[in-house]
Amino acid sequence: MPRGIPELRNTWQIDITEGDKEYILTLKLYKSRLVIEDKEGNKIAVDKRDDWIKIERWGNVDWHRER
Repeated sequence: MPRGIPELRNTWQIDITEGDKEYILTLKLYKSRLVIEDKEGNKIAVDKRDDWIKIERWGNVDWHRER
């Protein structure tokens, strides 16, 4: 696999329920990176090879504080 083209190994979704609200997260596992994303485009990526965590925030990211 040439460098720069990520190799997708697995994709799955998990549901988080808090009270009456439900949040769906999509997880994508690449060769050396895990990317977790919600439906609003907020992302967290963890790269084991380069030892970094990248966070991209869009919209309301304080969903766990909503009442």
